[in-house]
Amino acid sequence: MSRRRWLVIISLAVFLLAAVGVAVAVGSSLTIPLTIKNNAGQFITVKLNGPQDYSFSAPPNASTKFVQNGLYRFSYSGCGDTIKGSLETTPSGGRLVINVCRPVNLTIVNNTGDRIGISLVGPRNYFFSQPEGRTVIRVLPGVYDFTGYYCNRTKSGSVKVSGGKYWTWECPE
Repeated sequence: MSRRRWLVIISLAVFLLAAVGVAVAVGSSLTIPLTIKNNAGQFITVKLNGPQDYSFSAPPNASTKFVQNGLYRFSYSGCGDTIKGSLETTPSGGRLVINVCRPVNLTIVNNTGDRIGISLVGPRNYFFSQPEGRTVIRVLPGVYDFTGYYCNRTKSGSVKVSGGKYWTWECPE
């Protein structure tokens, strides 16, 4: 083989190696798919802090967001709690599973002598019509705006519901 041909082959090889090096360097800043499996049954806000920071709303079921590859600290809020952890993606992608929000017991103690109605607006919306006495209902934990209909009046406010809450209703004197 002639010297000229060897120089062309060596030049081509050096060019190809340089091109591959540039592609690898550029590829490290490309985004990869992050699959989010949201089992909560409601939209959940997810925050990622890592090579780049992200904040997005994850719909129920599975969705995909594109993020830079790397190690992240994540947090998501829902159902009255904030969950934190770490997540490491790979060049082929990553996966984050959001656990199901589990209902908790809310005990309504109705001492009004009549049926009451309670509307809750929060992580989920509920309306209950409760007879006199003690009734246990299951709701998602979290902060709710409420409206109570009792004793020919209406009462509104905000209430934080977590497991084991007792809520007593009585007619004013």
